[in-house]
Order: sequence, then C-alpha cells, then structure tokens
Amino acid sequence: MRKKTLRYLVPCMAMALCSIGFTSCSDDDEGGVPSGPSITFGGENLMSVDDYIFWYDGNGRCYKVSDGWNDDVVEIDYETGMIRSDDLGTEMNISFNSKGYITSLSASWNLNEDGEKYSGSGKWTFSYNGSGQLTGEKINSKESYSSEYEAYDYSITLNTTYKWEGGNLMSGSTRMDAKEDGDEYTMTDDFTVSYDETLENPHRQFPRVFYKLFSNGLTDSYLHLFGMVGMFGVGPENLPESYEDVFEEEGYRPERFSGTVSYGLNADGYFDWERINGYRYDYEYGTPNVGGGQKKLAPKTRQGMSAGKTGHWVRDMFMRYRDRK
Repeated sequence: MRKKTLRYLVPCMAMALCSIGFTSCSDDDEGGVPSGPSITFGGENLMSVDDYIFWYDGNGRCYKVSDGWNDDVVEIDYETGMIRSDDLGTEMNISFNSKGYITSLSASWNLNEDGEKYSGSGKWTFSYNGSGQLTGEKINSKESYSSEYEAYDYSITLNTTYKWEGGNLMSGSTRMDAKEDGDEYTMTDDFTVSYDETLENPHRQFPRVFYKLFSNGLTDSYLHLFGMVGMFGVGPENLPESYEDVFEEEGYRPERFSGTVSYGLNADGYFDWERINGYRYDYEYGTPNVGGGQKKLAPKTRQGMSAGKTGHWVRDMFMRYRDRK
C-alpha cells in the first residue's frame, strides 16, 4: 500500500522524536493539567481554520476539534487526562508540560474477535527546546497476535527530528523501523521548508502547513491540529513560502511532493488566511461561548477504559504499518 492511499485510512497518531544525543530541557518537564489556554490571539481564541472548528472549556483550554460536518475529530478530557478520536469510545492517556504543550500519549489494547486475539501497547512522546520549539517525536509500540492459523510478535520504533535555524523550522526527518519475528523493514519521510525572510510571522503562530507536513504518510494524525492553538510549541519567525517532501519505502521508488505557501495577515498581525498549493484556508478568531465547560465523556466509556477494553482506534493508530508488508 502506497503513501497516497495511507492518507485516507483511519488516522494514526504515530510520529516520532529527536535525534540520538538530544538532551531534554525544562520544557519537557511534566506540568500536570493546564489551568488555562496555551495561547490566545490578541485576547481572542482561534475559532476555526477553514473546515476545522476549535472548541474551548470554561478555562479557555481547547478541548476538541470538529470538522465542517460537526463531527468530532479529536477530543481531550482534561479532568481525567485522556484523549480520544472519532467518538469511538477508545482513549489514550495524555500529558502536558508546564506551558500546556503536549508531551506524551500512551495506551494498551486487548481485543478478541472471532478467535483473533490482539494484545499490545504504545507510547508517543514529544520534545521541545528552551525556546519552546518542537524538536522531535518518538513512538514505540508492540503487539502479539494469535489465531487458529497464525501468530506473530510485532514492534515499531518511529523517530522524527526537527531542525530549527534562526527561529525557523528548516526540516524534519522521520525513520520507521519495524520488526516481525525477526523480519525487519524500514520507511523514511523527509521534508524541507523554505521561507520568505522579508515577511515576519509577528506572533510566532503555528501555520497550517506544519500540520500538513507533520501529518505526512508516516505521521498521519489529527492530533497536530492542536498545534494551531499553541499546544505544540511556538511557530517560525518568518512565513514559509515552499516545501518539499520525499517518502521512501524499501523496494519502491521514492515519492516526491512539493508545494507553495502564501499568507495574508490581519490588522493585528495574525493569520487572516493561508494559501497552500492554491487552496485558501481562512482563519477566524473570537470569544467562545463556553457555558458550563466541556461535555463529560459517557460513563460507559470510562467503564470501558477501566476494564481495559480499548478498541480499534488505538490499535490502528499504533499498528497501521504492519499491514503495509
């Protein structure tokens, strides 16, 4: 299965982290549950970017993203420290640092369907430098499977390093190594970004094109939408103008993608629109009517989690690569 097809499968939250020798700094320290928003925009909240809508609780924290059809894409329950996607009743633990940046997700699963048994676990971590820039991600996951006809043990290590220069994100390099009963294979995805250094990003906003690059063939995840509301650190000092992305899998010819980016800023210097490959994404800001805060997750979901009955969303997130073989 090739990269273009993977983009439309069940969203996977498997990205990657920093290079060997990276030293964590204070921004990586766990800070508990955020007490307020990670960022505001001239005293307002980011309400939408094109067809993605951002929702806030009584403390001004973004707890949910929905799409243009009002379907929940990804949702955080700050009270319990859980995150879920697509309203499937399957969740993961989520952690933050003292600035409200997302630092880790973890989960385990046990499924038994028609004699097929899946048992596994995964953890996804994020690292930042002292300037609040996202420097890398890492995921480690493993699974044991058995049925009447076969059995296997499978593991994945996926690492991404982000390189910043002069306040700008210049590149990202991802490598995935998978192993099944001693059989190993590798995939890589590398992107570069160029900037118009005459155009400043006054408030260091996290642009939508970063979500596109972070959610490439190996790192497809709705989670990175939270970057646009400040939950994955600060954005670049200048405005991106183009990018290139190269995806490579053992036994196949490399796939190359490229694009252009342009921006319009409002009177306060925040993004008014962002155009990626000719498509315009409009930004809207305002003060949300949060009422009594976020909606509580259903009791049956809480009971399912306490009983260890996580479902397919979590497994698909950490194990999607096995089916590429």
